[in-house]
Amino acid sequence: RIGTDASTDVHDIDLLPNGNYLVAKSTYRRGIDFSAFGGPVDASSLDVDVQVVTPANEVVGHWKSADHIAFSEAGRWWAELTSGAAPLASDVSHWNAAAVDGKFMYLSFRNADAIYKVNRKTGRVVWKLGGTTTPRSLELVNGPADGYPLGGQHDVHVLPDKAITVFNNRTDLAGSQPRAQRFRIDEDAGTAKIIGTIRNERVGETFCCGSAQMLPSKEWLVSWGNSGLTGAYDEAGRPLFRLDLDILWSYRANAVPDGVVSALRLRKAMNFMNR
Repeated sequence: RIGTDASTDVHDIDLLPNGNYLVAKSTYRRGIDFSAFGGPVDASSLDVDVQVVTPANEVVGHWKSADHIAFSEAGRWWAELTSGAAPLASDVSHWNAAAVDGKFMYLSFRNADAIYKVNRKTGRVVWKLGGTTTPRSLELVNGPADGYPLGGQHDVHVLPDKAITVFNNRTDLAGSQPRAQRFRIDEDAGTAKIIGTIRNERVGETFCCGSAQMLPSKEWLVSWGNSGLTGAYDEAGRPLFRLDLDILWSYRANAVPDGVVSALRLRKAMNFMNR
């Protein structure tokens, strides 16, 4: 088991090439004045500490959202975060996914509407895609008219050509149909460009969850979040198969090559998780 205490964030875990794991831990700051955003003057902020952990549960690396993401980056989400209906009024960034590529990691923060590329060795934010504008923000050259490249997104992957894929929920935005998208990043120019989009007409909206993975064959595997639908598509978006789950939630779908995991081993692992 990795990260077994109650503060472990369950959204994601990545196995690194050296056998360590990338996980995250929930942390809190108390006595925070959120009045500038319409919140209370004495509040708590829920943050995340992205950690590198050995198989023996020794923490050997940290990246703390509190050191890099300003409260103002919650942007449009402050209306919800300060409402009486908000489940966690202080969850100002809400980390939900990570992808590791060499010395870099790509972190998805739902309540920032943004993906951050981070140097794992220095902690420096290399660029930010989506959300409020910061000095590290990329310019999306072909984005939607509402100015939101991402909206409450879940899941991020890095492709061999350094493009990234994202499940873009488009939560509470005009034309809010979710989509799987591929972005080409030009770091020298400071720009991003959408180079692929997959939609499913059966899915009107997904306020939570979902994933989008482009395989080496250029085919897509997409979990459509809380719709309970998962599908595979060719590069042009034509459906290859559909899986309807008789449950409300599908958080993420991962393609597993033949022979990597047997049915018996999978059952044992699931039983261990739920014992």
